[in-house]
Amino acid sequence: MALSEQWFFERVNQLSNESKRSELLSELKTAIFSLNSSKLQSVTRGLPLDLIFDCLNSSDRNQINDACDVLYPLLSTIEPTCLLNEYEKVITRALGHPSPKLRGLVLKELCRVVRHSPQLAERICQEDIFLTIIETIGGGPVSSQEPGKEQNAINDDEEEEQNEASAGRAAVNLMCALGCTPRGLALFSVGSVLLDAIMEQSNRSDVIRYRFYEVLVEIASSSPEGLSAVVDTRFLLLMMKEAMAEGSVDILTQANALQLLGKLASPEHGAHYIDEMGVAEALARKLARVNEDLLSCSFVLPELLKFFGVIGHIRPHEVLSTYPAFPATLFDTLSSSDVCMIGVAMETVCYVGMTAKGKQALYSQYGKQMAKFMRRLGELIVILPTPLRVSALNGLSSLMTLKAEEQDKELLAITQRWFDGMSPTKLGSTQWASAELVASICRQPFTELQLAALQVFLSISVLPWGQRLIATCPGLLELLTSYDNEEGKVRESKYAVSKALLGSPSTTNSLSESQMLRLETFVRAGPHGRLIGPSEVAVDGSS
Repeated sequence: MALSEQWFFERVNQLSNESKRSELLSELKTAIFSLNSSKLQSVTRGLPLDLIFDCLNSSDRNQINDACDVLYPLLSTIEPTCLLNEYEKVITRALGHPSPKLRGLVLKELCRVVRHSPQLAERICQEDIFLTIIETIGGGPVSSQEPGKEQNAINDDEEEEQNEASAGRAAVNLMCALGCTPRGLALFSVGSVLLDAIMEQSNRSDVIRYRFYEVLVEIASSSPEGLSAVVDTRFLLLMMKEAMAEGSVDILTQANALQLLGKLASPEHGAHYIDEMGVAEALARKLARVNEDLLSCSFVLPELLKFFGVIGHIRPHEVLSTYPAFPATLFDTLSSSDVCMIGVAMETVCYVGMTAKGKQALYSQYGKQMAKFMRRLGELIVILPTPLRVSALNGLSSLMTLKAEEQDKELLAITQRWFDGMSPTKLGSTQWASAELVASICRQPFTELQLAALQVFLSISVLPWGQRLIATCPGLLELLTSYDNEEGKVRESKYAVSKALLGSPSTTNSLSESQMLRLETFVRAGPHGRLIGPSEVAVDGSS
């Protein structure tokens, strides 16, 4: 029997009796988890949540955890503005609670509030809240070991560590969001107590220091103003020194620094700052020597390739010509015996070639290497583990993608040559070998592979040479305009390909009248229809 709202109201009111709290919280937790979202919202509206918050004023860890389990679903149903208006004091007070589970809960709720409204974010941007967040990123309050602790408390300790890590991640997310606001940036001014607190917490461990680096890179990447504020703190300089360090250094720490530098380089203002600081030149020298050390090759090389891939995506001609160690190492890595390294190199080539300028730069400066790469990509699509096969197909799709205004003679020729070069014509093969390769993946019983392969056809369906290929490759148009017991996402992807093909003004130059009729009928049927004749459709599920 469904529990009434009155039942919940009565149980929460009984929490004022401290001796019954554990039993009542357990009952409430079970009952709340059984509610659907609509009922949960209705129940929450009339509950005095302050009584549940009062249960947190306890040294009983189980009671605190149960109270958190009850509060989280209830708070998540409250509209952000109402949440802050009604419970701002108790929530901000809970930020300093010794329980990491509770701190994680309120930090996640504050993240929801901040994302909802810039005005609400400004309300939360207070120095004392920032200091509490910084402490949580640092792993929470430093407390002494409880005397006489028994061995059977190990499981509880492991759970607390997980809760602390979860709270730390929520604190990072909240600080990133608050730090990108005008008031948040103002609090990061040089000489502020926040910077002193960050420095103090950063000294606790490498892991904690990199949590703060992550926050600062996120703020710096958000806007030129954010970058300026973070640069003034000088934390970026410390991070860059760690990334460029030579000799006896912690390889994993350096790899983390390089990963964050790649993120900083993603926006144009970040890439410009990195250029000004001479970071790319220093890292290019490191890249040229990376194979001298096995550990560096395993951990640092992937991050170096990703870094140069990011700036190469923004300025492909300049990066490929200025830092020759990058393309040389990139193409060499595709012959590696390490599958993960191959995946990084493959994704990096495709990321640089995603834009029209990237395609032109790769073709004009490294035409022979790209021809070899496309043949290698055709092999990798078949032999790699499934996640990397999906990545390879996504990369192929990005190399084939051209906006309408980019479809000039040069770029159309480049993309067609690359696609055809993926499965070069051999004895016994056909001129459609590359299309047949991708089509064969569409027929495999793996949804993620089917979707990735269909994305390739979506990319070429708006290109004149792609339309000719679809029209002439035996069985390909039929494959794209039929449903064979596929799930919804695959149906929608096939429909998207056909709709894009039909909507292109150049399609009629390639498809016959009967093919156009089939295409029009299929598109008219929609993703939930099916063809039952050349111009007839039925809707699946209809009688």
